[in-house]
Amino acid sequence: MHQSLYHPIKRGKLKLLNYYIDESGNTGSNLLDEDQPYFVYGGLIMDDNYKEKIDKYISNLKFKADELHYKKMSIKLAKKANDLSLKIAKDANEFQQLKTPNLVLPFLIVANKKTILCEQLQYAIFDSYYAPDEFKPFIDMLSFNQNFIVILSALIKKKFIHNNSLLIKLNNLFATKDTNLKQDLEDCIQVLKTINIFPENPNSQKKYEQFLNKVNREDILYDLYSKDSKNRKMAYSAELASLTVSALFTEIEKLGKALNDNIYVHADGDTKQYMNNYWKELNKIALNRPDADNNPIIFKYVKHIDTSDSKDLLGIQLADILCGSTNEFLKIKQGMFTKRYKRKNVGSKSQEDFKSSLCKNFQFLYNLATTSDYRLITCFV
Repeated sequence: MHQSLYHPIKRGKLKLLNYYIDESGNTGSNLLDEDQPYFVYGGLIMDDNYKEKIDKYISNLKFKADELHYKKMSIKLAKKANDLSLKIAKDANEFQQLKTPNLVLPFLIVANKKTILCEQLQYAIFDSYYAPDEFKPFIDMLSFNQNFIVILSALIKKKFIHNNSLLIKLNNLFATKDTNLKQDLEDCIQVLKTINIFPENPNSQKKYEQFLNKVNREDILYDLYSKDSKNRKMAYSAELASLTVSALFTEIEKLGKALNDNIYVHADGDTKQYMNNYWKELNKIALNRPDADNNPIIFKYVKHIDTSDSKDLLGIQLADILCGSTNEFLKIKQGMFTKRYKRKNVGSKSQEDFKSSLCKNFQFLYNLATTSDYRLITCFV
């Protein structure tokens, strides 16, 4: 029924791990879409020994479809898919407890899109590339101070996340051709100036505010706008990709280092063009360079990104189930309804069984993530 889970690729003496990734919650051009508040990105890392178990699970659950696509499943099939994800999560737990040599681990980004907007504003403005020369050392210093980055991020979210008018201005910066973009950016910068990021150091606070006064607005707007000038609707998605991929790959690089194994990434080739372009650029710049083994820029163990059709790789389909079920759980947990979990059918046995399978699956996944030696779930909340 399904094609091979793995590509027969070996590099040197190291074992090869395969990381299958997909996404959920990224089908529109509006980060403030109330029907899609979350973006889930990631999937499963596996070794060759795990293939036999997966084949057995699929056979026992008797899926009839040629391709496992979570969004298209009926409520009955989706419950089966949740049960499958739970089995895989339990196997991941077994591996972490060293009770089995078969390696399987989920790695996910779970993002509130409003948070992503705030993060992107921070990364767009606090970049020494756009800073006047007198502020470049100051901004570079801040950029390498993780404590500062985390604190500033929290303060920005506090100012913006519950202010709908400010969020609309942020969304405009990434997703529209609105003629008021200059004013939208200016309004956002003025709010940033009210943040007291250095309460115990007035001189640094003053320099922070001076930087915001003089940062090059035109360059920032040009950078935000030029990401995808031919298809402005998807520009924000390109930004979403770069932020989430960076965080995700940082974590799987740590796993590769811990296990001394190379990791080969398989992404869904059906995804939007902006993502395929991003994979090509990342391969060229950071991963698959001729000198990458001896002179890694960012990643040493994440070796290459291959784009494949999801119908040809069961691993990508499993990633689709993992991301899709996580996204649906988050929405239901927030009191939302979905195409499967419908308001008019609340209380019916099929819906309650489905909801129970979702909750059980995510609870186990969350427990696994919080007790793991690795950062299995990275959250932008």
